[in-house]
Amino acid sequence: MMNGYSGSPANNGDDISPSTSAILHALELIHSPTSDNDIRREATEFLNQQKNADGAYGPGFHLAADHGHPPIVRHFGLSLIEHTIRLKWHDLTDDQTAQVRGLTLELAHNISEADPPYIRNKVAQLCVELAKKSWAVDWLDMDQVLLALWGKSLTSKEVVLTILENLSEDTFAREDSAAALRGQELNTALVEIFTPAAQFAGGLMVGHGRALVRPGGRGDDRTAPG
Repeated sequence: MMNGYSGSPANNGDDISPSTSAILHALELIHSPTSDNDIRREATEFLNQQKNADGAYGPGFHLAADHGHPPIVRHFGLSLIEHTIRLKWHDLTDDQTAQVRGLTLELAHNISEADPPYIRNKVAQLCVELAKKSWAVDWLDMDQVLLALWGKSLTSKEVVLTILENLSEDTFAREDSAAALRGQELNTALVEIFTPAAQFAGGLMVGHGRALVRPGGRGDDRTAPG
């Protein structure tokens, strides 16, 4: 314990893990007007350490999924998941990558109109980062997932459009290192889901065969929210 900050507050009987409780405590100290600079600095260092902790995406999900938390808390939870996807993906087991993907998609399906735009955009960006890591490799049904999300609400439509727009820009326009590593696969997959089947006879090479990533034959007609 230094300057009054231990990183391990009492749980007070709440049904949350010790790591989640400690993160909430640190965020509270950082944003409290009564905290001095030393305490804020130590709390910030603690939160940065949590990003590199094994399984950080678990507490991240619980923070982000709880709509009772302030948006700043939920946004930090999303940043824990983002750090895992962007910087620790290749350290995860297959079961862990599937779990991260499932939790991220659950967050996307639970987005609501009441969520601030920066929360919605952050969730969409997590889906983009997931796609750059594993879509068209061991995740072939992303377009099916997006179609289901598209049908939920106007807010969900906006999230889908943001995902497709940002993924397309990262793949075709921006100098994005993650997308560049998988440029051919992402390029092919995006062309497939945007193109009607009558005009597209391609597919991804998987072993000695081809795998299609688009459900149905129309191509992507998600051109406007509504």
